[in-house]
Amino acid sequence: MLFRSYHYLMDFSDRHLFGIFVLCTQADTGPERIDIVGGSHDTRHIVETCRAPQISWDFQNDFWKDAGTGYVWKSVQYIHPASDSLTLEVLRPDQ
Repeated sequence: MLFRSYHYLMDFSDRHLFGIFVLCTQADTGPERIDIVGGSHDTRHIVETCRAPQISWDFQNDFWKDAGTGYVWKSVQYIHPASDSLTLEVLRPDQ
């Protein structure tokens, strides 16, 4: 499993919180075949584990990247501490 760490800043204007420090570790958990609307894709499942200590928020984002190109076919991401996750899937066919 390959790990990579990084950080970024997030703003939550509805809570008047700006520049919230978020520390993340990304891990490649290996190959995974996914199906999206009848199409199958060979991907690498990437798990991003994040922590925003200033607001006591821990979350995990998942990405399924094309095994060959790195193109993200699907993701499940958290964008706000008060929200459920957001799932995105690319519906276009392979090109």
